[in-house]
Amino acid sequence: MHILASKKYNIDLTSSFMIGDRDSDIIKIPYLRTLLIETDVYEIENKSNIVEIEDIYDILI
Repeated sequence: MHILASKKYNIDLTSSFMIGDRDSDIIKIPYLRTLLIETDVYEIENKSNIVEIEDIYDILI
């Protein structure tokens, strides 16, 4: 679905991010980085992808 959308809408995956709140949101697409936000709903096992909400803007710049 993500590949189809990137082609249809001409999205550059090398400068795109996926933002989610659980490990299953990590997408294994080359060049697409996944950032995870900790919530009280899901336990995240992949701690290396966790970012603070207030840090997302700095990461995107």
